[in-house]
Amino acid sequence: MGLFVHFYFIILENYMAGFKYLKSQSGGGTTGMVMSYSVDAAHATLLAPGDAVVITGDGDVNGVSEVDTGNATTANTGVIESVDFTLAGETLSETGLLASTAGTVKVCVDQFALYEIDADATAVVANVGLNVGINVTTATKSGGLTVSNMTADMATVATTVTLPYRIVALLEDADGVLGNRVLVRPNATTASSGAVGIA
Repeated sequence: MGLFVHFYFIILENYMAGFKYLKSQSGGGTTGMVMSYSVDAAHATLLAPGDAVVITGDGDVNGVSEVDTGNATTANTGVIESVDFTLAGETLSETGLLASTAGTVKVCVDQFALYEIDADATAVVANVGLNVGINVTTATKSGGLTVSNMTADMATVATTVTLPYRIVALLEDADGVLGNRVLVRPNATTASSGAVGIA
């Protein structure tokens, strides 16, 4: 059973698009860097590991903060690491959270996390160190897996302080093209010191 689970997560990692966690720049441990959040049944899109999400300013019946699809050009809360399975409908093998379905997700909230992500246009050296928005695109199902489709929106690259991510480095894609993927870290987050509350 353990070997099967290990193999399953290797497959999941290879198929996961969107934000792919690499490591933390903080140099510290990861304890407390992943938090559980609720997702309200009214959420409109299919959510997947690798999707950016933002707190909604509301909570579930147990008082747990809720999240939904992230912002394209303003602060986000973190990135979904996994979607908790639900017994309702026997969705034990479902890796995403269907639209109009309540659930819970595990979200990486590390403000120093480094993520790999596809760029929607080839990034150049001059983009390194600048901030960038994201294309908030609904996830899709691929076989039994739910795959994030979020990408870095290179048309938004600027010094703008409110953009949600910062480009740390250029990366090669599967074809060896430098700049078709980028390494980013959170820039504007809902956990940043002095961040505006969510209403």
